[in-house]
Amino acid sequence: MRKIIDWIFTIPFLILLVLALVLCDPLFRLSRLFGIKSIGYVASAFMWMLQRLVFPINGTRTSIEKSDAVRPRTPYIIISNHQALYEFPIFGTALFSNIPGFISKVENGKWYPTVSFYLRNGPCGLIDRRDKPRAIRSIAALGRQAQAVGHSVLIYPEGTRAKDGQLKPYKRAGTLALLEAAPDLEVLPVAVEGGWIAMRHNFLPVPFGTHLRIRIGDPIPRSDDENREGIIDEARRFAEEALADWRGIEAG
Repeated sequence: MRKIIDWIFTIPFLILLVLALVLCDPLFRLSRLFGIKSIGYVASAFMWMLQRLVFPINGTRTSIEKSDAVRPRTPYIIISNHQALYEFPIFGTALFSNIPGFISKVENGKWYPTVSFYLRNGPCGLIDRRDKPRAIRSIAALGRQAQAVGHSVLIYPEGTRAKDGQLKPYKRAGTLALLEAAPDLEVLPVAVEGGWIAMRHNFLPVPFGTHLRIRIGDPIPRSDDENREGIIDEARRFAEEALADWRGIEAG
């Protein structure tokens, strides 16, 4: 019975999702005429629309917890755990004016309406995970651009999504390169939960009533003598404690 309910609401959800991706693609292309930040604002608005208007069709609920210390229209380096593509729109909703750009695998820049154009032309970076030195250079270049232009960058140090929801070790190289390339940008530790449940069957179907959560902590200040590995450890601890809190278990 539960699977039947899931399918009943998944079908209209997927239809509207595909329509949104196709119909909004020209808007993204038009925004390119006004620069990277314009594409970023359009993307944030698009993600807000998905989160508020499309996702509720299959009963998806969203909870956003954000520190009052997070300043609007301020660029940050965002360090978060990663569970599924399904969670991306929650970042645009929670950090609309901070223009969160994404680091994504190069394959995602090829085939998807709206999404691929945004990843190729917006405040984002596409990396080939098979070529680590080149990937690190691309991340560093994105960090320099973020600091110069004034947009945020989201990085997932786990490297790939946690399909079972279990927090993985945070890899160092890419995040260290980003921190070094953008030394003036404060760091936002972030935790997300629920995306792995929504994507358990790869959209076929999407479980009805999934609860997506995001928790955004206090910005971590930067300094010339900072311990960058310590910043990564602090961000992972934040995610670990948030997941434990949501799941009612003890962290560690």
